Amino acid sequence: MGIDLSLAAVGRVSAAVYDVRGRLVAIVRDGMMPPGPHRVEWDGRGRGGEPVAAGVYFMQIRVADQEKWEKFVVLR
Repeated sequence: MGIDLSLAAVGRVSAAVYDVRGRLVAIVRDGMMPPGPHRVEWDGRGRGGEPVAAGVYFMQIRVADQEKWEKFVVLR
């Protein structure tokens, strides 16, 4: 499960996954990335490395002053 993005220049990218109640589930990415196309992937695990329960999750990606949300459904 992931989101494709393209950076025009070097930039800080942060990506986090939240459950439907708005609780932070995992931090997927938080750091600088070079220009070009990228894919930010989430492996379906929480912050402790455990698989998350089946349900709906949202990934938030922030790049500079832009923000994107993507919805994921986890089936177990």
